[in-house]
Amino acid sequence: MKKIIIPFLLFCFVFPNLFSDTYVSGNVSGTWNVAGSPYRVTANINVVASTTLTIEDNVQVIFEDDYLFTVNGTLEANNAEFSLLDPPPGGIYSWQGIEFTGSSANCIIDSCEFNNASPGIVFTNTNQSIYPSISNSTFNFLNHASAEADYALILTDDSEPTIDNNFFEGYIRGIYINANLSAAEPDITNNEFNLLGLRLTRQSHSKAGVFEGVSEVNLDNNEFLGFEKGLKVINTTETESSPRIANTRIRSSSRNSRQDETGVKIDGTVAVDIDNCDIEDYAYGIRYSGSGTVTRATPTITNSRVRNSTEPTRPRALIRGAFIDSLISLNIDSCLIVGYSSGIALLNTSSTTSSPRIANTRIRSSSRSRDTAVGLFMFGNMNSTIQENIFADCDSAVVISGEDTWSLLYKNNMFLTTGAIDNVAIHAEDSNNLDIYNNTIYAYDVGLDASLTNTDFQNNIVWHDSPTVEPVSFDAGVSVQYNDIARPGGQLYPGTGNLNADPLFVDPLSENFYLQWGSPCIDAGNPDIVFDDIDGTRGDIGAFFYCQGGPCPIVLSTFTAQFINSTPKLSWMTATETENRGWNIYRGEDETALQNDETLQINNLMIEGAGTTSEPTEYSFFDEFDFILNFTYWYWLESTSSSGETETYGPISLFIPENEDNPEAPDMPEKFGLLRNYPNPFNPITRISFKLPKEKYAELTIYNIKGEKINTLFKGQTSDDSPLNVYWDACDENGREVESGIYLYKLVSGDYVQTRKMIYLK
Repeated sequence: MKKIIIPFLLFCFVFPNLFSDTYVSGNVSGTWNVAGSPYRVTANINVVASTTLTIEDNVQVIFEDDYLFTVNGTLEANNAEFSLLDPPPGGIYSWQGIEFTGSSANCIIDSCEFNNASPGIVFTNTNQSIYPSISNSTFNFLNHASAEADYALILTDDSEPTIDNNFFEGYIRGIYINANLSAAEPDITNNEFNLLGLRLTRQSHSKAGVFEGVSEVNLDNNEFLGFEKGLKVINTTETESSPRIANTRIRSSSRNSRQDETGVKIDGTVAVDIDNCDIEDYAYGIRYSGSGTVTRATPTITNSRVRNSTEPTRPRALIRGAFIDSLISLNIDSCLIVGYSSGIALLNTSSTTSSPRIANTRIRSSSRSRDTAVGLFMFGNMNSTIQENIFADCDSAVVISGEDTWSLLYKNNMFLTTGAIDNVAIHAEDSNNLDIYNNTIYAYDVGLDASLTNTDFQNNIVWHDSPTVEPVSFDAGVSVQYNDIARPGGQLYPGTGNLNADPLFVDPLSENFYLQWGSPCIDAGNPDIVFDDIDGTRGDIGAFFYCQGGPCPIVLSTFTAQFINSTPKLSWMTATETENRGWNIYRGEDETALQNDETLQINNLMIEGAGTTSEPTEYSFFDEFDFILNFTYWYWLESTSSSGETETYGPISLFIPENEDNPEAPDMPEKFGLLRNYPNPFNPITRISFKLPKEKYAELTIYNIKGEKINTLFKGQTSDDSPLNVYWDACDENGREVESGIYLYKLVSGDYVQTRKMIYLK
């Protein structure tokens, strides 16, 4: 997200004689235009109910003291500036912002600049049938290093504004929402709240946002940067709150102490959906304390990344990726948790049984872990399902304790790469029942340590290249069958169908634990039909079956990128493929580029796939497109089946080094290609810029979302010394204005093709 620049000062310089001061106070309405600008506010001002104040382009509003702008009617403002009169030494450093209050309060604010308003904008007790809008505007609180602003945005009662594509800088508190029992549904999208780069005293005690009450807020595609505390969602009522937090980045500053701070903290009767979020550098990534009562919806945490940098000053016990307490149901799926001494901790001390599900999630401890690292800790009354997860470099992958606990561990991969000692993959005690099926455990001294726990241990690989201790330990009530267990001296573990033979992993040093053909684990699992593999054969031992034909999936074993001979090289290998027609490769400039439709397809022709095979297949491809030195790119693979279905893998990243001594290294200090349009969304004109590394023929074309051509904006030769700026006025080739909606702009120059998305709002 970029700052929105208002060209007001340039306008004043070019037309200095158009302006005359206008002094305003009390009730205001009508139209403020550039002829009366600047408008100097000498007392509190108010737009009363049933009236409208329109502030036109390039109007400047100056508050001469700590005055409040109240709106009970309607405020319309476009491309205007609101600021505080320069204070004397020791004087005031803010004005009181704009407060929309009452059942008829409304606004349409677009492309405006607000300086040193504290708080920024307040909505209180507005009508749910009215939908105010603030978009494409900047809110700056940078006047005085020691001054502390209030919240940038406050919403209370029934307020349901749309807050979209704004930039808030310098506010130590981002958003405050108190919805009481109204279940208001405000949309807060595409905004950036930024404290990075400010003095540490401004960041201390800062918080990204607080949501109280029964809020149904939609928080989508926002960034909160540099806040000591992240987002807090709290609901003490018995009515359930269901906010949505999606596509959002919450990042603490590296300068904050982060002793006991949380990225997302949730308390009470809240069924939140957290999807595709990045939570970075908080002692607690996510901290969720439920009400202990049955909820009407299952809270979900999906497709999200919780990362923690190495910070030796943090208390060891508080470094947790996700801490969940007394939630009756929970679904964690397809997440990444990295760098915590405790990846996920689940507790339930209530009398109601909790039913958490954790699937397809990767938990990796830092190699510089400050204490014993536990991937997943579960305690209390719960029936849990833990399936198809990866636990990497956790001293204990799973720890389970609690008399009323029943757990299923199915098809998880647990391995060590750091050579740690005295480690246990699965530790269980005082639990009712534990079913452990088809897991792969590698390089642990002890695979299972069960005490006072009824355990069924089947179809698992527990392998160590040099075992020195007994890998499975229990006191009673454990059934061990059809496993491949490495024991000292080559002894077989007692029980039906157990093996002690090298499982023949594809490449454990590269963290590839698929089986090679000839592995003794193939067709060696429990012969009961319920354990059969999806290819119809007898079940294999371990988490990753070997496909012998039939409906085998495309299994990607490795996907890597290297910078070789001044060219990015991509390499990948599949373990199995089914009806794979081929591959496409996409490149982006950040890890969200694919979901934002901001990638470049770097292969002109589809890379031929292997069709259907159960044998490993290797691929490689060189990225011949232009790139920037000292820059990181992201790559995705896309497989296409014979029926046209696609699946995406990745991303992986590749840093392009800057090597002045390499004569073959390309000299590209600038960014090339199709840039983002500005503004976006727009009305009625937007600028599209592009630059190619040398003089080339290019075409820039506009399409609607159906792929129908709307207009050709450029066709001809480009210059190689400066970006080319093209403007679109939202008209088609015949000069007719297009409808509001999403449009695509596509740049084609030889083999280079890139497409981006923009939004036209009337």
